[in-house]
Amino acid sequence: MPSGKSRGMRRLVRREPLEMEDWIDLIEARRATFVPFLGKISLRVLGDMKFFLGQTLNRECPRNMSSFEYPLNTQGFFCLCDMWKGDDGESGEDSLWGLTREGKWWYVVGRCRIINRVPRVKELYVEDVNTQLLLTKTQKHPSEIWRVLGSFIRSAVKQRRVLFEEVEPLEDLVIAEESAASCISLKQQ
Repeated sequence: MPSGKSRGMRRLVRREPLEMEDWIDLIEARRATFVPFLGKISLRVLGDMKFFLGQTLNRECPRNMSSFEYPLNTQGFFCLCDMWKGDDGESGEDSLWGLTREGKWWYVVGRCRIINRVPRVKELYVEDVNTQLLLTKTQKHPSEIWRVLGSFIRSAVKQRRVLFEEVEPLEDLVIAEESAASCISLKQQ
């Protein structure tokens, strides 16, 4: 269980405004706290991300990308950058960032061509990045990355609570059945 006196909390208890270095340290502290739990929660698959004007990578990647160094089945927390850049109405690129199950930051850029109003992936680039490079590439303020990570953590906890509430009655049923079974003699075979 994470300590209440986290590196991030120590950085936040202050009066001065946060500088860029402080935000980067907060993001890294949150990531470091979060990474040990990534193996215990449900994560999305990169290829299932809605990318390219709503299309998924699994659906739109050409089959010749099967030798892709970074597999589309990589699990993680991924977020669109909302940076669709179309140059001539027939081609463009989209990007997303994420934290893989292994705790690596990824920045993903896909270039596509629009055919019959549907984007088709032509090139896909995945880059392992550090926090500073992630901020540069996404053009996001670090507070946004930090808040999105926090939102994901809260969402994961909520999903676990819902699952627990759904299966908790099963435990009550099993206890009741086992109690009833202990009151009767069971035939030995």
